[in-house]
Amino acid sequence: MPIFMPADTRAALGEKAEKCESRSLFMDRFARPDAKEEERDGWFKALIGKSPAPVRRQRLAFGPGAMTLYAQLQSRLMVNMAGGVMENAGLCLDRFGLPYIPGSAVKGCARRMAIQQLLEAEELDAKAELLARIALVFGWGETDWTNEKQEGCFKSDFAYAVGEELWAAVSAQAKEKLPQASHFAGVVSFLPAWVVDVAGASLPLPVPVPGKLEMDIVTCHHRKYYGKEMERGVLVMPVALDTEEPNPVKFPAVAAGHVFAFTLVPMRRCSTHLLSA
Repeated sequence: MPIFMPADTRAALGEKAEKCESRSLFMDRFARPDAKEEERDGWFKALIGKSPAPVRRQRLAFGPGAMTLYAQLQSRLMVNMAGGVMENAGLCLDRFGLPYIPGSAVKGCARRMAIQQLLEAEELDAKAELLARIALVFGWGETDWTNEKQEGCFKSDFAYAVGEELWAAVSAQAKEKLPQASHFAGVVSFLPAWVVDVAGASLPLPVPVPGKLEMDIVTCHHRKYYGKEMERGVLVMPVALDTEEPNPVKFPAVAAGHVFAFTLVPMRRCSTHLLSA
C-alpha cells in the first residue's frame, strides 16, 4: 500500500516516499503504522537504507566546568521504542538522521546507578553523605522525602535505598546539608548524548559508520498468556505452555560500537566534585 500523503508530496517523493533522502523525516512523517509483516519489514529496510546527512559537529561552548565523558556501545541500542509512530519501533534521531540519547534518559540511568550505590552503602554516615550528594545532583520533589508505601512498595527511591529502619536518621542528617526547599531541580544539567566519529581509534569493538542502523528481533513465545486473552470470562492460556506459535517482532536499532559523548554542565554554583561524585 502507498503511504498517505498529499498529492503534490507524492508526486515529488513517490508512492512510498522512496525519493525522500532525509532519514529522520522519513521516520517521522512517512511511517506505516498499518503495515504488517513483509510491508513492515520493507519499511524498516527502507529506513535503514537511508544514510544520515553529513554533518561535522563543532565544539560547543558549555561554560566553565563542563565535563564530557565518552562511552562505546557494547551491544545494539534501542531508545524511545514506544515513542514513535511505528509500534514498538521508535528511535531517537536528530534532524540529520543521527541517533542520540535524550538528556532525560541519561539522567535517569545515572540516577538509577546512584540509587544502587546508596542501597549498597552500609554505614549510617556514609548513607547520609551519599543521599545528600544524590539529592543535590539530581534534585527532588515532595514525594522523595517520604517513606510512605503503596501496595507494599516505597513511593520514594530514596527511602527504598536507605531502608525503613535507617530512614529517619539518614534523611534528617542529609537534609542538614541541603537547601530548605520542597522542590529542587538539581545542580547538574545532563545534556543529550551525541554520536561522535572516532574512526581509527583503538577500542574494544569496531566503530561503525556514524549513524548505522541494524535490524533486531524479539520473539514472544507466549502471546496469549502475556496478553491475558479471555474467552467467556475464562483465561485462554492461564499457564505459559509451549504450545503457542512464536511471534517474532522486528525493529531497527543503533549498531553496536558507536561512541557517544555525554556532557554534564554544572549549574547554580555547583561544586566541581559533584560532577565526579
